[in-house]
Amino acid sequence: MTDCNTKDTPMECNLKLEKAECCVISYECRKQQTVALSSTEAEYMAIAEACKEAIYLKNLSSDIIGCNYTVIIYNDNQGAQKLTENPLFHKRTKHIDIRYHFIREAVSNSLVKIEYLSTSEMPADILTKSLSGAKHNYFIKLLGIQNV
Repeated sequence: MTDCNTKDTPMECNLKLEKAECCVISYECRKQQTVALSSTEAEYMAIAEACKEAIYLKNLSSDIIGCNYTVIIYNDNQGAQKLTENPLFHKRTKHIDIRYHFIREAVSNSLVKIEYLSTSEMPADILTKSLSGAKHNYFIKLLGIQNV
């Protein structure tokens, strides 16, 4: 994800794309605040950040229109997904800041649901990677973007 990075930093871009029904309602691309030691850890921290935004938007829509639902967060890293579902202590993750582990509670309380989506089907890639014309158009359609 080199689109958001400068050449002098090893940090990955944290990309969040919030979608409601048929359109994108929130987007953010910024460097992660902490250096991750693995791609699983980087994805886990990105999921935690996306979870905070999703819970905020869920509560906002609940206040406005009164509906309550479980937010689905799509992820393309199976290791990070396993970390969100398993509250047991992992020897390899003991250095991850505790603030990121709240996602486990959000998953267990059904505030959010983490689902795997393969990298080839991840529509957020349109914002961070150069794609072929066919794949670009496919992701445009998935995101609900239309010509006006």
